[in-house]
Amino acid sequence: IGDELIDRIFNVLESLIPRSDALILSDYAKGLFSSSLLPRVIELAQSVGTPIVVDPKSPDLKIYSGATLLTPNTLEAERAVGFTIHSDADAEHAGNRILHDADVSAVLITRGCHGMSLVARDSPPLHLASGALEVFDVVGAGDTVISTLACSVAAGASLADAAAIANVAAGLVVAKPDIATVAPQELLDRLLSLASCRPRHE
Repeated sequence: IGDELIDRIFNVLESLIPRSDALILSDYAKGLFSSSLLPRVIELAQSVGTPIVVDPKSPDLKIYSGATLLTPNTLEAERAVGFTIHSDADAEHAGNRILHDADVSAVLITRGCHGMSLVARDSPPLHLASGALEVFDVVGAGDTVISTLACSVAAGASLADAAAIANVAAGLVVAKPDIATVAPQELLDRLLSLASCRPRHE
């Protein structure tokens, strides 16, 4: 995209981001997130304290420097770090490498049937087992994860709690055919059901 269009887009965002509780940057590698636009958007969000959640597509994760959270899937993380991810330990290693190389606050690697791994600065790694009861269609799972993460963070949840909630939401959406969504009440009911199943400690 040209400089004129970049300026028009940024002018719109300049009025919206300060009034927003979170910013989702969902990169589809179609050319919108150019080197002329992306740093300006991230810097703007940082300046007003708006959390930035990124679904990355570029193998060069440095272009998202300054973001709050990146959500690469296993393949995207492997491309970025140059080694395969087979285990929780591999995911931790990859997450720490991305934290260092990309200069972001946290990384949530979505690992399909192996769940998710959250690696953040100044907190221990968190590995979440897949929340799927059954898998019918994985289309839209990544979008469900990033939108639930952003909503949870915007509502004041910690990154760990936001990741856990997103994991449950993804488990619900992959159990539905075609492109599907998860209703708020549906997610709340599932979270309450899971909470009621936890053993109680004196």
